[in-house]
Amino acid sequence: MGLRAQVQKDDHPYKKEIFAALLHASPWKKYIYQICASSPWLSLWCCQIFYYRKFAFLRVPRQSTFLAMPGFRNERKALDFIAAPDLPLQLVTKAWAGPFPFAKFWRRHQQRGRIFARLLRKQELFLVLRVAQFCAYLQKLQVAAPEAKGILLTTDSNPNGLALLLYAKKRAWKVAFLSHGQPNPPYFPLQCDLALLLGEASEKKYLAVGGKIGKTIFYGQKEKWRPVRVPAEIRQLGIFLGKVHEDAFLSKLVLWIQGHGAKALVRPHPTFPLRGGLAKKLRSLGARVSDQQDLAADLAACDFVLAGNTTSHLDILLGGKASLYFAESRDFDRYGYLSSGLVLAWKPGITIEEIAAFYKNSEERLRFHLCLDKNAEESRAEFRAALHCLTKDLSTGG
Repeated sequence: MGLRAQVQKDDHPYKKEIFAALLHASPWKKYIYQICASSPWLSLWCCQIFYYRKFAFLRVPRQSTFLAMPGFRNERKALDFIAAPDLPLQLVTKAWAGPFPFAKFWRRHQQRGRIFARLLRKQELFLVLRVAQFCAYLQKLQVAAPEAKGILLTTDSNPNGLALLLYAKKRAWKVAFLSHGQPNPPYFPLQCDLALLLGEASEKKYLAVGGKIGKTIFYGQKEKWRPVRVPAEIRQLGIFLGKVHEDAFLSKLVLWIQGHGAKALVRPHPTFPLRGGLAKKLRSLGARVSDQQDLAADLAACDFVLAGNTTSHLDILLGGKASLYFAESRDFDRYGYLSSGLVLAWKPGITIEEIAAFYKNSEERLRFHLCLDKNAEESRAEFRAALHCLTKDLSTGG
């Protein structure tokens, strides 16, 4: 656990595709990145500046029972799900933390520089920037030295989560894990006292690589599961995108749908909206592009959905609609929905009869990935109660 874990997490073809997509969406960021990556000296200073910027804008609470450090929006959304006034939880926030003590850290500046330079000889700049984030988060925790008894982990793959987990592990703190989606390969052995996961499939992925979870609670559902129904006549098909997709293939998919007399509704990934040019092109082809505000409304407007590497497959099936997997990136079947038999693969010649037959008895397959017998409020109450029990164990020295 540490730098090596962060490198292994990010040194993956899918992560590289995501980063390339981010650059593709912002020409000026791509231009700056290419300038920095063109020179070893510029790359090294870029990493150092990135480190200092992250370090200076983190505010760590000095005292808390449980400490959390959410990064991305989906992590904060997961925290909002279990939030309650009586939960003994403090957050590391992004805010100016006062003047940066450059003199105190100058001796470590050169040590970090050697680490970054060694990595830059083997890895791409974007990966070393992620390592710089990890170092900034970890050293901020070490300098602030918060007094806590445990952590509420919101990610096991991003730098903020891995740094917090390493810091907690060295101090033998309790660890509660709050998942916000499916585990992302490559999988690491999660070791925690309490975990809130999507379902049995997520738990088995962690246990298969040597993970240890004291108590597991599964998310309940906001709405009751409905059996999949495939209408005889298809009027509108949804295209629910993952983080990475090929623009040319997406346009061809829209034309294929319209060639069969149906309309297309394109729903981008919540954190990866379509660029203006692509959205305009899809609209010119006759597709409707979702504003991403209401998943239920988008789903209700579709007769069935084509989806790529996204956990939306689970929401689609939960809502009683058929979900067909299409390969939108080089990372084929990232979450294993196709290989586990949960979803059917899309192909140009597929028929309504094939789709209806495949999803005739889909409940058992879906139960492996989601808990269908519990509602969201029940799982929230159960996790809060378990967290309070963990807090009591801390106060009594258990």
